[in-house]
Amino acid sequence: MSEKAMRIFAADMHALGRDDLAQEVSAHRTEIADLNYYGDEVLLFPDHHAILWRWDRNRELFGWSASDVKTQQCTDYPTLDVGCSTAVVSPDGQLER
Repeated sequence: MSEKAMRIFAADMHALGRDDLAQEVSAHRTEIADLNYYGDEVLLFPDHHAILWRWDRNRELFGWSASDVKTQQCTDYPTLDVGCSTAVVSPDGQLER
């Protein structure tokens, strides 16, 4: 994850009240894969848990309905459909929060 992406992610998580997620990502920044699928961004950790960062509130993906993932407007690069999320995915693919 680049330094710029880390700064944007930290700002988004701060705005959403989840500085803990920014700290977790910062601690593992060089080990994380930032997966982008048409604007959806998923941060994948080496232990296979993930954080849904940016998510299209109209897209059903990975077996989750669009309503399963709550989003709010992102602090930088906002779009109409993609919002920022603090959803954590367990290694077995379950939404935790």
